[in-house]
Amino acid sequence: MVLSAWIVRSGRNAMAGSNIALRWDRSKPSTGVDPDVYLVEPAPPKGEAEKSLCLSGRKGTTRRASRSRW
Repeated sequence: MVLSAWIVRSGRNAMAGSNIALRWDRSKPSTGVDPDVYLVEPAPPKGEAEKSLCLSGRKGTTRRASRSRW
């Protein structure tokens, strides 16, 4: 709740949540983390409906990835 309140107050295009798969290399789908709490900016297009994210490592870019690919 603290992160969500901060996002609203600051007007950022971000999302805070929990229980999501974060992966950064499609060729190594077991490499990544499953954090208890996360903050991602910019917010993914599907918002809380996202089940996993593939992070490209480039500032300001997040690629969506469906759970079935991992």
